[in-house]
Amino acid sequence: MEENKKAAIEKIYLLTKQDAEFDKELRKKLEITSSASSAFIDDDRLNQIYEYCIEDILRKQAENFYDVFKNASFKNNLVSDYIRMERFRRRNEFGDYALALYQQIETILNAIFMDPIFKDAINSMWDRSFYKYVDKSNRTIFKTVSSIVFGVDTIDKEWNSEGKKRAENDKLTARDKFKIVLFYFKYFANASYDSKNCCYISNYNYNEYNLLFDSIWDIYSCRNTNHRNPEQNENEKVQSIMKNASFSYFQFNWTLTEFVWLTKDYNNTIQLIADKIPQERKAVITQLLGTIAFAKMEGDSQPTRIPDNLLKKLKNNQINDEIIVIVNSGEICDIK
Repeated sequence: MEENKKAAIEKIYLLTKQDAEFDKELRKKLEITSSASSAFIDDDRLNQIYEYCIEDILRKQAENFYDVFKNASFKNNLVSDYIRMERFRRRNEFGDYALALYQQIETILNAIFMDPIFKDAINSMWDRSFYKYVDKSNRTIFKTVSSIVFGVDTIDKEWNSEGKKRAENDKLTARDKFKIVLFYFKYFANASYDSKNCCYISNYNYNEYNLLFDSIWDIYSCRNTNHRNPEQNENEKVQSIMKNASFSYFQFNWTLTEFVWLTKDYNNTIQLIADKIPQERKAVITQLLGTIAFAKMEGDSQPTRIPDNLLKKLKNNQINDEIIVIVNSGEICDIK
């Protein structure tokens, strides 16, 4: 073919890419069907169409995933970060992926801690017994809420004390908040109360509790590679996680799913938690014998029996004395 004709064809080809109307009329003139139109779409344009389709699919997935928060003011933020998370995962940009994933967990976490009912509830429970077990010496050991959340054994007494100080001064760390939410939402909300032992009964499992927390903390640490400089002790763990990124993507997505499922009904769960918190009530002793005692609480029509293990606290009292009792689920569990 002559060079001038090749040049003319090239000019026409470029014009079809620049002018959609010209492209349409030319194809009509040449009787080219629409199925052949793809011949005029270059690779960049195909990639743009492909990315648009993927983005549309991701948005639908995100909307469905966070439908459990459909009435929450922060749902749009969750959807946006979910799309970003999946986009980074497809590009194998692990640090950005971890940051986008963490931001979803953080958004939910912040919403929970903005609720004054939740904050009041947790701050009234630190020294209350939640879990009991029998040690190797056949002794019954009671674990307080603070010892579970801030420390796990006798070695962690300092952690426990410092944790309570942070809570009292409203200076809880991200680590504290994660452990608190996991504990209250996973175990406390489903616990019952044993008035005889003044202790809650639950399906608390130390290994299960820490498995989910450790996975969330791994996400937090990996997010730091993007968000801020990781501390040295985190860095070694992060390097191991990133080295096995193909596995870590699935682990982190599982963690997000578990956390979302745990907190999906957070308003009702917070109220459920608050209803389980012991309340102080005024009462008058109506019967006081050596082995049995009753007290009528303010507003009640009938007196309530005081548990046997609390009778020693009434050794200096007599009938008609006013006392302050701690009530849980309608039963007296302590006396101030």
